[in-house]
Amino acid sequence: MSDVKGQVVSGVKWSLFGKLVSQLFSWVVTFIVIRILTPNDYGIIELSTALITLGIALGVSGFSDVIVQKKQHDTKLCAQVFTLAIGFNGALFLLIFSSAGAVANWYDSPQLADVIRLLSLNILLLSFSVVPAGILKREMNFKRLSLIQMVQAFVNSLTTLTLALLGFEYWAIAFGSLIAMVTSVILLNIYSASHLRLTTDFSEFRSHFNFGMFTIINRLLHFIFLKADSFIIGKVLGTKSLGYYSVGSQLANLPLEKVAQTLNEVSFVGYAKVKEDRAATAYYYLQSSKIIALMAFSIFWGMASIAEPLISVLLGDKWLNAGIIFQLLALVMPFRIYQLATHSAIAGIGHPKFNTRNLMVLCVVIPSSVYIGLQWDLVGAALGWSLGYLLFFVWMIRRSLKFLSVQPIDFIRSILVPLCAGSLMLLVNFLLYQYLGEENNFTTLLCLIFAGAVSFISVVLVFDKSSVVKLKSLLHK
Repeated sequence: MSDVKGQVVSGVKWSLFGKLVSQLFSWVVTFIVIRILTPNDYGIIELSTALITLGIALGVSGFSDVIVQKKQHDTKLCAQVFTLAIGFNGALFLLIFSSAGAVANWYDSPQLADVIRLLSLNILLLSFSVVPAGILKREMNFKRLSLIQMVQAFVNSLTTLTLALLGFEYWAIAFGSLIAMVTSVILLNIYSASHLRLTTDFSEFRSHFNFGMFTIINRLLHFIFLKADSFIIGKVLGTKSLGYYSVGSQLANLPLEKVAQTLNEVSFVGYAKVKEDRAATAYYYLQSSKIIALMAFSIFWGMASIAEPLISVLLGDKWLNAGIIFQLLALVMPFRIYQLATHSAIAGIGHPKFNTRNLMVLCVVIPSSVYIGLQWDLVGAALGWSLGYLLFFVWMIRRSLKFLSVQPIDFIRSILVPLCAGSLMLLVNFLLYQYLGEENNFTTLLCLIFAGAVSFISVVLVFDKSSVVKLKSLLHK
């Protein structure tokens, strides 16, 4: 158990290092690009990337986890996975490329067609990354993975920023994504030393196919949960309104996408190593829960408490309509991290079917909540998303904790102090913002950040100093 713990801790350390280094740079670039582009630009990009994400979810990238599950390198299995990737993703590429015009007509946005055609190349390129990514994850070589992700982020950010400054509008984001994908594929194949080859021999693949298909179904359902709101809002309110919603959602999800993805990639492998030991699984889950609570409630509820001045200072007043969207979605993001962490634990111990049932419920709740909320425009859609998700989370966590042999009271104890600290931070910043006259300037922003940090840290140090010590110890290992 100690060896697995050491590998997981090392993996978290290296992955977080790579993510955090690229994070700061990519965030700065993101804010600059948003200031340059318009809400309509972001609406076009949101719809096109949503469709491409659907293609990726339907592709065979989920079979990367099949390679992770193998204890030893299997050349035959790698060839089988690569062959499936070329076949499935190639067919999806042709389907999306040829249907781009029809999608553009449906949304009454002619610009969509060419953007979709360009971004569809990412689906084809992804075929060449499935095997090398699986090999590096199986070897727990998170140092190389983090370096590749860091380079990919830098390439994406620099390309997007350069083209945006040159006046390429929404094309800047599209070309940035494509060039970054090419870079990632090349580096993954170099550092994994994988030799991709096709095969017609699929003997002994059925058990792997079943596991991989369930993983793909989970990703497809996850896509519906994440992107159904974009399709609905884009159709009902148009690309400009979708642009405001997209930016608010993007800002609320930035830390989630960068940090939670890393934690889940690493923890999936860690849980897979101890999947026969339920006591160890419960122990790791509760320990990670404490760390997640400290980070999630401080970051996301901190952002929610400074939403309006933050949007005004970083993005400009033209994006103020995205402020309330950002705030409402940020409030539920800590619980989304717990959903991802819980699903990662259950998938890691070899039960993706359990997650599939959870996601099926979520895929009904979220689109319905957003559609009902749209009766009150964008704010109603965001509120519907948040309330619908909270209802799902309560149902999901009660069901999942039983499966992980974790007592609900133990889970509540693991998050209670950070949750209370975050609540106090929200209250303090709300009152301070009113006292400062709701001025959206840099001075107000600094005051709110300082007051929020002091209130959160004070509560944690008084009532749960041991968790802070554990987090500090983890980061220094």
